[in-house]
Amino acid sequence: GLLVEDHYVEGLVDVMLDAVRNCQEPLTDERLFDWHAALFPFGRSGMHRITVADWRKGEEPMQVVSGAFGHEKVHYEAPPSDAVPDEMERLIEWCNTADQSPFIMAAVAHLWFVTVHPFDDGNGRISRTLADMLLA
Repeated sequence: GLLVEDHYVEGLVDVMLDAVRNCQEPLTDERLFDWHAALFPFGRSGMHRITVADWRKGEEPMQVVSGAFGHEKVHYEAPPSDAVPDEMERLIEWCNTADQSPFIMAAVAHLWFVTVHPFDDGNGRISRTLADMLLA
């Protein structure tokens, strides 16, 4: 059988292949959920259980933080989780209808995706995959 690490690598390869081979297919929330599920086949990020194949939930703010415990510095706070479905609907619609240079689309989509930060984990990997899809 595959080692746990192999499942993660295999999932990332599957996601990248789908993005590039099927770059003409429209972006949908289900496609993003499929990519997310492939990245987290066991529903965990390290030791933590995460929501997989769905937008992030919960009342806790999604923050990008650095620093030692008790001396954290918040660099960014994403929109609250209840705003994520509408934000992602707008992003998906834009990705499917915008008529811009692929370079502009990839850059804007990447920034927009990581700004919304729709998943508990994997946002960077999926935003880079989305950019690759728009460039393919």
